[in-house]
Order: sequence, then structure tokens, then C-alpha cells
Amino acid sequence: MAATADDITGLPTRMAFRERMNRADPGSAVLIADIDRFRQVNEQLGSMIGDDLLVAIAQRIGLNLPTGTMIARIGDDEFGVLVEPPASVDAAGIAEQLRLAVVAPMELGGIPFTPSVTIGVATGECGADQSGLWDRAVAALCRARRRGSHVGVAGPSSAPAGASDLALECSLRTAHDRGELSLVYQPIATLPYAVLAGFETLMRWTSPTWGPVSPARFIPVAEETGIIVPLGIWALESAAQQQAQWASTCNGTAPYVAVNVSGRQLRTADFLTAARQVVSRTGVDPSHLVLELTESLLVEDPDGLRKTLLALREDGFRVAIDDFGTGYSALAHLHRFPVDILKIDRSFVVAMRSSPIAATVVRATVQLAHALGLDVVAEGVETADEMGRMAAQGCDFAQGYWLARPLPIAEATAVLLCRDPEAEASPRREAEEQVSREDRRFGAHEKGPLKKFAKKTLRNRGKASEKIHVGRTQ
Repeated sequence: MAATADDITGLPTRMAFRERMNRADPGSAVLIADIDRFRQVNEQLGSMIGDDLLVAIAQRIGLNLPTGTMIARIGDDEFGVLVEPPASVDAAGIAEQLRLAVVAPMELGGIPFTPSVTIGVATGECGADQSGLWDRAVAALCRARRRGSHVGVAGPSSAPAGASDLALECSLRTAHDRGELSLVYQPIATLPYAVLAGFETLMRWTSPTWGPVSPARFIPVAEETGIIVPLGIWALESAAQQQAQWASTCNGTAPYVAVNVSGRQLRTADFLTAARQVVSRTGVDPSHLVLELTESLLVEDPDGLRKTLLALREDGFRVAIDDFGTGYSALAHLHRFPVDILKIDRSFVVAMRSSPIAATVVRATVQLAHALGLDVVAEGVETADEMGRMAAQGCDFAQGYWLARPLPIAEATAVLLCRDPEAEASPRREAEEQVSREDRRFGAHEKGPLKKFAKKTLRNRGKASEKIHVGRTQ
């Protein structure tokens, strides 16, 4: 008789998981989490250390699941998670929560180690056949690995956030022409005084068929099909136009604007030409545009990437490495690339609450980044405590919901106008007057992070010893 419990982790086995999945309620979701670099751990540190890693990750996943959710060990380095309704509605959010829980730094074999997982998610729908959940979760996991991302989602054919990839692709190809795409702007602020320094642009899609479509769904489809290339140039030009407009309004003192650039864009032969044409058409100062790349790109084609980045640097663009700490590179490799900004992944921000090792890793990262002349941004800051911790570690900037959510252009402009340089003569009195004006402008409904950020920006302006700036290397 086959065993129903795994000898190492004590979790149910693959067979038990499949049997439970076949009996699951309609609308359930399956998550398959694959441990990154598990083979290397076994080969370099030994199978006993590998077993310790399995147990630790099993515990981290288990402690962060909704009540009643099943977890099993379904392969040498894989865990399966079965999420039933109503929790399955947020299966992608659960996957992201598990990813963040796993990547907290730990000691493995007496050395600091940061584990990570890649997760494939398949969501079902009420009344539909659930037999394909497993295969779709595996396919989503494989797609995520090919793209260098950490979460892949495959949903039911009729769900707004989970339309089939083919349906999304067909609609996405004409979404820009139909005016369905837009950019939002998330503020980036200096530490410790929360003075506005820049904005990161994020793409949004509101489909007439499905409503708002999550970027976690449509961006991977755009990358896999190549649609990301024209969409990326559109985003770069739109952001450049907005920055140039803000710079004109603020007499050249407007914050920088960061734009995400995919590996597929960078590998196209005409990317440099397209970027230069954007500068020519918009009149933007390229030093006020930051191109954000994922960490995994540093190892995919290092020689080709270095050549491209050197050309961009020569043209005046600045470069940031996004989600640092979740990929496959190391700080020691960064000296090979003309990089200006390092963005520390939110997983480290969260882990610092309870892990002294995480704090040590962040501190060392910041110190080495500064030694290389890089600015450091803490991503995903959601509480005042996290803000304070990252400031104490020496981070230069912060970004996250505690400061402000991603904002439409009108609201981002309103935040920008809160730091009008003409108010510098009497910052505290003028700040209070402008906050009062902003209260009326935003209306009673706007009591969230935007207003808090606007007030904090104004009231701390008198304390800050720096003006709004693009960064240490400008």
C-alpha cells in the first residue's frame, strides 16, 4: 500500500494530494511551488541540508495558508497547495504571500541563505471540470520559469482575471488602439524625510469584456507573444511626455520617472533607436528617465546587456535593477554593468520584522551598493515601522503603499505640486496652507495614503537638507 505521508516533511504525498484534488469543490485552485536551486543545495551542502531546507519551506508555506487549505509534498523539490472556495478567489494573492514567506533569509549549513520558490497557479470555476487544474498549474509554473518570474497564473476560460492566454493575446493586440491601456504613477520618496524624488510608472488595462485585468495576467502574455515590445515603447514615450510636462510646470525641477523594460524589449535590434527617438520627440531630459530591469536579466546575456546599457548610459539614461535579491545574480557582479539604482525586493522588507539575518543581508547590500556608487530603494514599504527600519539600514529611498498607492496622472500631479519650490522661503507655514488646499482638492473621500504622503512631504520639506533630486550620481 502506498504511503500517504512524506517521510521528510510529514506532509501528504503526491497521490494523496491528487485524490483530494479530484474531490475538491468546484472553483478550487491548485498551486505548485518549486524550490529554486534545490539541486545545487543538495550537491554542494549535502542531502541532509537539503532535507532541512525542505522542512523549513514546508513550515513557512503551511503557516501562511488559509484555514482548511491542503499542502503536500508532490515531488523532490515541489509542494502542492489546494485552495478551495471562497479563499480560492484570491489564489494569485495567496501565491504571492507564500513567495514572500519563503524568501525570508535563514541559515543553511551554517551559512546565510535566502531560499526562493517559483509558483504555478491554476484557478477553476464553479460548475466546470476541475480535472485540468494540475496540468494548467504545471504549465503556469513552466511559463513563469521561462520568463524569469516567480509566479505564473493560468485561470478558467471565462474568469475576468484568468481568461485564456489566446483570448487575452487577441484582445491585448488592439487594446492600445481602443484606448484601454493607461499608466499610473507610484511615488518614490527620500529617506528618512519622505521628500518626493520620483515616480514608477505601472501599466493598467481595463477591458470592456473582463473589466480591470491584473498586470500579473496580461504582462506575461505580452512578453511571451512579443506584444510587450510596442507596448513598452508606448509606455516609455507616455512616461517621457509626462515627465517633460512636469519639468516644464516645475521649471525643470520635477522628479524622475521610472519605466519597466522587459528583456524581450532590450534584445530587439532597434531598442536603442526607439529610445533615442522617444527623447527626440518628447524633449525629455534622459537623465530624468530611469529604465528598470529585473535582476535575472543580468545573467541571461551579460555581454549583450552590458553593451546595450553602456549605450544607454552614453545617451544619458539611468538604469535600476528591480526586485533585487529574488533572482540569480550577486552584488559582486554589478560592477560589470552601468547601473545607478538598486531596488531591494519587498520580501526583505517584510523579513526584517522578525529575522536578524534579513537585517544583516539588507545592511550589507546597502553598504556594498553605496560602495559601487548606487542609490538604494526599498520596495513595498507598507508601514511606518518598515519605513523606519529601511531608513536605519541606510536605504536612500522608499516606495510602497505606506507612502502612496499607484496614482492616476491627475493625482500624481497634485502630489507633485505639494512640493512647489516657491514655498521654500517659509516651508512650514506654506506647507500647512497647501495641505489645506489639497484637502479641498482631494475631497472627503481621499483619506488614504495619498493625503498622508502629501502632508508628510510638505511638513518635512523644512527638515530636509536636499532638494528633489534624481540620485547620488546625477
